[in-house]
Amino acid sequence: MSHILETETIPREVHFLYASSVKGYYKVSHVLGLERLLDISKAHNGKVYLYLFFAGYPSRTLMEAAEPRQRFEPRVMMGSDILDVFRSFESQHTTVCYVAGPPGMTRHFVKVLQQKVGIDAKRVLCEEYENEVAKVHTEI
Repeated sequence: MSHILETETIPREVHFLYASSVKGYYKVSHVLGLERLLDISKAHNGKVYLYLFFAGYPSRTLMEAAEPRQRFEPRVMMGSDILDVFRSFESQHTTVCYVAGPPGMTRHFVKVLQQKVGIDAKRVLCEEYENEVAKVHTEI
């Protein structure tokens, strides 16, 4: 997302699904990268669609910080959430997806994108975070 802003090469639309597990009272600054995402979303209102999923016990502060938001869910992100996003447009053949997170989650969502949405494997990039070390998988 930062690269898109820095190079001013923002695509027609960016759909960013962000999931995190929170417990107790959290401020926006406590959730990795959230402040930056909210700033980007506000700066490109109408082109950047931000979907926030906070499993655990999100505080009202986190929920209110998502304004203006397209979607906020106080729960775990699921494969059906990705399918919902792709129902809103028909450009799967030009879409590039990036998935990052723990290995099990990453593999699950890559599988959803390829098998259920129909995104070509060459258009799905991912990073698996294991013990704070990222394993990068690029197919393009």
